[in-house]
Amino acid sequence: PPAALGWMDPFLPLALYNIIKHGYANMKKSLVTGSYHHPRGIFYGGSKLQQSNKLLSTFLQKELDVEQVDRVGLVDVHTGLGPKGFDTIITPNDEKSSYIDRDVLVSILQDDNLDIEKRIVAFGKDSSAASGYGDVVGTVEEGIGSLFSNAKKAILLCQEFGTINPIFVSQALREENAAYWHAPGMRIGAAQRVRGAFYLHNDPQWKADIVTRGADVFWKMFKYLESNEYS
Repeated sequence: PPAALGWMDPFLPLALYNIIKHGYANMKKSLVTGSYHHPRGIFYGGSKLQQSNKLLSTFLQKELDVEQVDRVGLVDVHTGLGPKGFDTIITPNDEKSSYIDRDVLVSILQDDNLDIEKRIVAFGKDSSAASGYGDVVGTVEEGIGSLFSNAKKAILLCQEFGTINPIFVSQALREENAAYWHAPGMRIGAAQRVRGAFYLHNDPQWKADIVTRGADVFWKMFKYLESNEYS
């Protein structure tokens, strides 16, 4: 936003108009793909490696002989997209998770109580939490995964947990961005609303769902990578 936002901010009606005119997936794509020419914009791609990824990369290279690692699993946990408490397993565009075929990944994460196949989608797939992300580059999976180029098997994926309607998530991000650049006195309140969009602090069931599904995916990946199935 070019200025601080007031109570008459037209974001919601304009968002509805553009969804009707261009479709939800296209509007979402215009937001999450970001840019490299608006440094103050939401989802700006930046000019250098993000500090969190830099620290993680440095730590792994210091503590491990990454060229000798022959099996690796990574889950990049996100919140904010999809039905509340529902986790979407997002893999690269080619329907594979690194060297793991999608069918193998389905078998690894199989759950008798869930239709796990419907939860595994590729980046950019329409009608899912991953829609609009087809042209996004520079993911954690790509960056950290590239350190382990000699791994015979790698499972690198994103696990996205839904919170609130994505339109309201976008609204909260937009408000925080405007406050950061144009109204610092309003930033704390805006930042709290962003946290509320990505973390449902007062919803114990949502927290339980995240812990349960997150642990389930992690330990099934771990069991597969340490087993004889790996060979």
